[in-house]
Amino acid sequence: MGNTLKADALQKYAATLRNIRLWDSEPLLQAYRQLQEIRPYYQFPSVDIDRYTIDGTLRQVMHSARELDFSLVPERAQTWVNRHFFYTHGYGITLSPVNVVTRVGLPDFFIKDIPPRAVNAAVQKAIPIQNSAIYYGELTDTDVYVNTKALELDYPQAEENIYGSYQGTGGMPVGQFWQRLLYAWYFRDSRILLSDEFTPASKLLLRRQIVTRVKTIAPFLKYDRDPYMVATEGNLYWVLDAYTTSDRYPYSEPAPPPNSFNYIRNSVKVVVDAYHGSVDFYIADPKDAIVQTYHRLYPTLFKPLEKMPISLRQHLRYPIDLFQVQTQQYATYHMTDPQVFYNKEDPWQIPQEARPHRNALSPSQDSSLNQDSSLWLSKAAQTGGLQSMEPYYLILELSTLRNAAHPGTSTTTTQPAEFVLLTPFTPANKQNLIAWMAARCDGEEYGKLLVYEFSRQSLVFGPQQVEARINQNPLIAQQLSLWNQQGSRVNRGSMLIIPVGDSLLYVQPLYLEAEDSRLPELTRVILAYEDRVVMQPTFEDAFRDLFAEEPQKDPPMQEVK
Repeated sequence: MGNTLKADALQKYAATLRNIRLWDSEPLLQAYRQLQEIRPYYQFPSVDIDRYTIDGTLRQVMHSARELDFSLVPERAQTWVNRHFFYTHGYGITLSPVNVVTRVGLPDFFIKDIPPRAVNAAVQKAIPIQNSAIYYGELTDTDVYVNTKALELDYPQAEENIYGSYQGTGGMPVGQFWQRLLYAWYFRDSRILLSDEFTPASKLLLRRQIVTRVKTIAPFLKYDRDPYMVATEGNLYWVLDAYTTSDRYPYSEPAPPPNSFNYIRNSVKVVVDAYHGSVDFYIADPKDAIVQTYHRLYPTLFKPLEKMPISLRQHLRYPIDLFQVQTQQYATYHMTDPQVFYNKEDPWQIPQEARPHRNALSPSQDSSLNQDSSLWLSKAAQTGGLQSMEPYYLILELSTLRNAAHPGTSTTTTQPAEFVLLTPFTPANKQNLIAWMAARCDGEEYGKLLVYEFSRQSLVFGPQQVEARINQNPLIAQQLSLWNQQGSRVNRGSMLIIPVGDSLLYVQPLYLEAEDSRLPELTRVILAYEDRVVMQPTFEDAFRDLFAEEPQKDPPMQEVK
């Protein structure tokens, strides 16, 4: 590894360092739920990671959709009319940068409140949202009737409610008596016939849970467990990754249990309009023979990826589930020498780290894991408080990744920052890093996998080794021990290993949470580089401390009031 990182890297590698993710999904989701759900019947199902160009700068952000969960409506208000006519949709998103916090350690929002508002003109221009209603989502499992005489709750405001009416293209007509008679028989519900709320323009919105919706249309595909939302051109869309799989591919080893497939391709991208409910299937891998067969069977179902609007294509990302399957297999099949492979002389593994916050699955995701049409991926065993590192998205100049693996080979060629998915490798039963695998997500480079091996002539610390150095730092250990008393708890976030220049920077956030509260605060940032470990309130402070000729004194021990 190189040893050339200096304090001026904050400016030199600004595209990388300004987008280091300090928020883990679970603590951020807890903060969103405490600060932005507004009413008890709204729910943030999960947190998604994406990137937007704001004021000419590529920024990595995290966001969540504010969905309406009818099960959270007070029990006395869970009437038939409220279920089918009044509580019809969620409203808006909450969005924040991955690396910015307020003075008290809470998320610094770019988009917040209801109706959603941008905090400045640059965000408003980059992420305009005119149509904020979410009629189709991850939690939306009720059938509703729209364009009726009844009022629909649009969103609450102060002490009153704002009401609206569905103006979308989705739904099936239910305005005629014979139509209501048909649905009354189908749902075994006579109240559909007896209700006087219907008008000739009334419609029924059915199968609004997006995973159920796409599975009903194309049950022969397997679907990723993590749909994510994209805000573009004033509208909200859900994007799902779909896979073609087989267990009959010749001379191919099956994926680890409980999977049985030995062939998988991310052949289809699915887009669901959160307001209109329209579903579009785009062929992302035209070389896949299976999806081409499906295309011949259902010629009107699939579209070429080129037909997807550019504004949506800019937000496609390489799916983590597929990447995990590939990295599990590559840990063995990187050995290309037959003798070395036969003797299993150089197996790799995904590094272990102390168990951080677990990503919170939405109810829809959790319930879909055991369904045949969902992709169920094996997870590494969690033992002794350790777990395998999960891949993580980064915005970085790809040349820095190459330089970090091969110091001394850097060039003067400048590459723009791009969105990539990374995972490191360690040798089997060892803790030092041996290689990276990166999946590119942007433009024409989408889907390309790159592997960089580190030099074997020097030691490159792995996450467990860095964790040990953090635990052995007396000032950090003493501070953490103090915080874990008096009714508070310190949670250590996931460790990120960031290529910067021809060096590696290790980053770990710390969250402080009172035992009687579910509102975590990002309290400290720990940085490690070479033989130095520092902890400061912000990333910038920690970075400057890391490279100061006379390191700053650690902040005085702080008790929790």
